[in-house]
Amino acid sequence: MPPVRTFLASGKNVAVAINPGASGELTAKDIAWKVTKGLPYVPSPLVYQGYMYTINMQGRLAAHDTKTGKDAYLDEQVGLANVHASPVAANGFIYLCGLDRSLIVMKAGDVPEKVSSTKLDDRIAATPAIVGDTLYVRTGKTLYAFREKK
Repeated sequence: MPPVRTFLASGKNVAVAINPGASGELTAKDIAWKVTKGLPYVPSPLVYQGYMYTINMQGRLAAHDTKTGKDAYLDEQVGLANVHASPVAANGFIYLCGLDRSLIVMKAGDVPEKVSSTKLDDRIAATPAIVGDTLYVRTGKTLYAFREKK
């Protein structure tokens, strides 16, 4: 019987950047950086304009430099609660949604800056979609389409 390999020894939440060209079993030299703070369990991270953004279920936003893994900011409360939707981005902005009906727009970059926020008609569990110049947000009751007036 072939040996059994353990791929996950514990339930640690970690994001790892792997150096280009790495292949096969990874060694320490293959790892560019690791992040263990500010990571979500449900929403996926967003890589945008040189930062990896994460929003945890408690609505705390973090940004990590994609070249170094260093925190630009960590544990920034943005006014969301119970987040399941992954963040999305376009035109220099990050869009965040929560089960508390909130839709929040943040400016992308190394300083957390809230640009806008609103409450919709019901909880938002689905990740928004961006098509062209339109942001689609689905609540439990309604599909919204937001676009800038021209």
